Amino acid sequence: MAAVGLDILLGDPVYRWHPIRLMGRSLNWCEDRLRAEGADGRAGGCLLFAALSVVWVGGSSVLLVCLGQMQEVIATAFHLFVLYSLIALGDLLKHGKAVNDAASVGDLAAARHAIKELVGRDPYRMDAAGCRRAAIKSLSENLVDGFISPIFWYVLAGLPGVVLFKVANTMDFMVGYKTERYLYFGWCGTRLDDLMNLVPARLTWLLTAIATVPLSGCSV
Repeated sequence: MAAVGLDILLGDPVYRWHPIRLMGRSLNWCEDRLRAEGADGRAGGCLLFAALSVVWVGGSSVLLVCLGQMQEVIATAFHLFVLYSLIALGDLLKHGKAVNDAASVGDLAAARHAIKELVGRDPYRMDAAGCRRAAIKSLSENLVDGFISPIFWYVLAGLPGVVLFKVANTMDFMVGYKTERYLYFGWCGTRLDDLMNLVPARLTWLLTAIATVPLSGCSV
């Protein structure tokens, strides 16, 4: 609850040493080394996942244990910082609200500008309804990756669980493309991300449906 509260209050700060940015840099470093050794197929992608898991899951777990032996308060603060850094709900809500607020008052320019924070495609051909549809689609997908799945794996397996999910999710984001370069190398990350999102994605659908019930009742 503390991590979620911090995320809603502060959002996801952009700074050079953010854990996800560091994870991405370590992925690039490992990828370069693997490709240099000729491991650029599915086996290389599996080795990439193994290496990142050892570094990030193993490293964060060992550090947490060591801090706990030194000072419990420091260990708790580290635990909170890592979990807070690996969830992203506040920024999603902020960006989605910006799109809806602009579209509601007919400010198409502002709606198009706001939707750029959520989608990668060109927003300047979208009308207000198109901006809203794009926002809903992006928020639905990112709600799973950025919040529901991390919390799900944290509940199941603690801090190692959420870090492991972020390893797979970061791999899917960075190398999970159907291009000549990544078709086989990105296979492991893509499949693991799909697998780890399987239950959380369906929970998100269920929770979203439940959340609309009171609104439907009020409208009647």
